[in-house]
Amino acid sequence: MHPTDVDPEPSDRALVFTGERPRNVLMISIDTLRRDHVDRYATDGVTRMPFLSSLLQTGVALDDHQQCGDWTFHSMTCTLLGRQTEEIGWVARPTGADSTPLPDQPLLAVRLDDAGYQSLLASTTGWLEEEWNNTRGYQPDLAHGVVQATEVMDVALEGLAAALDTAPAKPWFLHVHLVEPHAAYDPPEAYRAEVDALPPIPWDLDDHVEQYAADGAWPDLTPEMQELLDRHLQARYDGECRWLDDQLAVVWQRLESEGLLDHTLVVLYTDHGEAFWEHGVQSHAHFLQAEENDGILWFWSQTMVSRAWTGPTTAIDLVPTVLDALGLPVPDDGTLPGSVLGQAPRDRARFSSTAAREGGLDAIDRLGIRDDTLVFWCADNGAEARRPWRGSPGPWSGFYNSAMEGGIRTPCIVRWPGHIPAGRTTDELVHEIDVFPTIAHAVGADLLPHDRPIDGVDQLPFLMGEQEHSSRDSVLIYNMRKVGQPWAAKWHDWKLHYAFQPEPSRDPPADPQLRLFDLRSDPREEFDVKDANPWVVGVVDQLFADFEATAVAHPHVPPGAPDPYVPPGGR
Repeated sequence: MHPTDVDPEPSDRALVFTGERPRNVLMISIDTLRRDHVDRYATDGVTRMPFLSSLLQTGVALDDHQQCGDWTFHSMTCTLLGRQTEEIGWVARPTGADSTPLPDQPLLAVRLDDAGYQSLLASTTGWLEEEWNNTRGYQPDLAHGVVQATEVMDVALEGLAAALDTAPAKPWFLHVHLVEPHAAYDPPEAYRAEVDALPPIPWDLDDHVEQYAADGAWPDLTPEMQELLDRHLQARYDGECRWLDDQLAVVWQRLESEGLLDHTLVVLYTDHGEAFWEHGVQSHAHFLQAEENDGILWFWSQTMVSRAWTGPTTAIDLVPTVLDALGLPVPDDGTLPGSVLGQAPRDRARFSSTAAREGGLDAIDRLGIRDDTLVFWCADNGAEARRPWRGSPGPWSGFYNSAMEGGIRTPCIVRWPGHIPAGRTTDELVHEIDVFPTIAHAVGADLLPHDRPIDGVDQLPFLMGEQEHSSRDSVLIYNMRKVGQPWAAKWHDWKLHYAFQPEPSRDPPADPQLRLFDLRSDPREEFDVKDANPWVVGVVDQLFADFEATAVAHPHVPPGAPDPYVPPGGR
């Protein structure tokens, strides 16, 4: 903390300029740097990075910053995208685990390219490159194969000089990604005094393969060897931090001497941290604990008012904040759900995720929170029929984009040891909109709105075995192409189609046909029984009528309404 620390108000902007706004952007991202190993945030009193800490005394340092992920592919992508990738239906996965490139999206470099910038990248990681489609908008990578920070900056500035020779009048965006400190921790000899003072160990930790082998052997080591291995790794990591700090000092001096900081917004951030067995693992991409997920984000320009920012921030705030600082419009089309720094309330929710080394249930078990964690594993829709998925609806008929059972009936597994009995299966109706009120009940929090009705129902008593039947007996399905038009409904074991359409289609049938099926005897919806059971049609008609009456009394949220939405007469 320093004398310009500020307790922010939600309406305040974190970045304030006393003169002309910056025109260019220099972004430095640092791989695998723990926040608590930077002196400003250290709690152990050890000096590791005095130069970086001195920089954080100027500009705007974010003191409660959280990354959106805990490994490079994930965190770099969501940071540069400005949103959680789950929102676009994509999750970063490691090589060999169904990893796929990012779908085409408006990354920061794309947005700046559209604004007339020339965007350059000098990346030292294989997770930020053309193969993964998260470098769209950048010119070809300048630093492929280069590692040392000063060397990376050398090639980056050479590339920038060449770009300015070609287009001197265009503003520029230069992104430099540094991969120190990172396994293997192999600082130069001048930074190994602490390592050399330790008793030897049977692994060559200069080799990342052997480092990971040592990590894997950890559970079977004696407590004494575990402590010695930890000391070796910590000393090496500290050495890399000190080496990186000295390189940053050299880089900053060069930037100043060459005038590249004039009219430039400098953004420095970390992509994730590094664990040292605080929760039973070493390295990163395991858990969203502080050692892996706490981040650093810092902004600086010559005209920026220096201050510390203590409000809660997250990585997806970076893109809107950069655009705003440059005087560019921040789109309000929903593609940037983060906030310009200072515009978010202090009680905001922040979201991080991971899908890398640990499976979700394995991670919960390893953290010792199994009995305190309610897990839902549910699908969003039925199988896709088209290429490349070629899924199967199993014993039912229909696919995704249909109201047939194969399109809407999905698996859902719920686990809460000690509360929900294991080994049960049920065909009772449960709707995905029931998850919210069920979780609210489970956590004992007042989360449900009081100013409007909601359609989900609390299923916790049913899941816990306290009641025999589900808390709902019907599900209403509206046509996705004709807003407000009933499409189908399930009531107990009956299924009524108002516009029977057994094959997936983007368009409703030209001649809607009413069909009724008894799913107990006809799960594939093949034999229409409405003529023998006309009374069921009347029951379902009334279900829709009752629901639509509530929508008259409490109108739906109109398109384009502000968020948070306050209904008429609400608080």
